[in-house]
Amino acid sequence: MEDVVRISLVCRYWRKIELSTPRIWTQVHVVLDRMDPVIVGRFCKRSSPLPLCIHADDDGRKTRVDPAIYPVLAVNAPRIREFVVSDADSRLLETLQARDVLTRPFPLMETLWIAWSTSLPANFLH
Repeated sequence: MEDVVRISLVCRYWRKIELSTPRIWTQVHVVLDRMDPVIVGRFCKRSSPLPLCIHADDDGRKTRVDPAIYPVLAVNAPRIREFVVSDADSRLLETLQARDVLTRPFPLMETLWIAWSTSLPANFLH
């Protein structure tokens, strides 16, 4: 994500091109403890109407995720083509499910990949 933002700072011309090219904004890579829901929301808005690829990494830290991210993910669920969560713990997965993120329809979903650092919750995706 930082690379996309850095490119927009090169000059006004590059920023104009970048802001008018939705495909540039379709790849959202975040580390959960540094994820800003406002920035993720901007990526989603700027990439519209194209499908999204969201990669989130907890780095095994069991970090607290800003609750404002869940509505952003839930609203954009119909556009998510790829959803990857690395080093997740059961608490994060339970929260994704409880916040109605993983229970929504994902009509464009091609890839759902979750690598967890602990065991999955007993009622996961039921």
